[in-house]
Amino acid sequence: MRAGNGGLGVYLGWYRTIPVGCLLLCCGTLAGRALAEDSISTETRLIANYRIDLGDFNLGSFRFTTRLSGSDYHVRGDGHFSLLGGLLYDLRTTTAGSGKVTNTGPEPTTYVLSYTGGGDSGQLRMSFDAGSVAELSIVPKQTHDPREIPVRKEQLVGALDPIAAAFFHARSSDPNGDLEVCNQTVPVFDGG
Repeated sequence: MRAGNGGLGVYLGWYRTIPVGCLLLCCGTLAGRALAEDSISTETRLIANYRIDLGDFNLGSFRFTTRLSGSDYHVRGDGHFSLLGGLLYDLRTTTAGSGKVTNTGPEPTTYVLSYTGGGDSGQLRMSFDAGSVAELSIVPKQTHDPREIPVRKEQLVGALDPIAAAFFHARSSDPNGDLEVCNQTVPVFDGG
């Protein structure tokens, strides 16, 4: 885990720094609202499409599909980010997470992230057991930056994956929303 540039931006651990954190946090309020409104039905599906534009230039798009069935959740996200139509940079990502949403918060069971871009490709897989990261697999194996602070096993207890943290952690009982949900510290482990 790392904090980047005084908290500005999002460091996605082992592959690239890209400004997707805001997108994920925005998605969280939509998924939380769908969870609150449709918790009685047998299954709820929410599809959210996002574009990243800079002026008249489209830099990318992200599509998140969330399925809620009782307390179980499954989220899949597909993203594409490029500079100058892929001439300078082209990144494609797929991410998925599953688990349960309880009264005390999300309990993830699996998290997967695959990426291809900038001449690199790889995959990260995490599984959780009893509220802790149980297994971690990163392909290709990453070399550690000597400036990194090692993550201790006790720091992985109660940690959430990026999907569980972004989509299911911030909740409010106020139907009009509550900005106080932004004043929280969330334990997130991205595998880095």
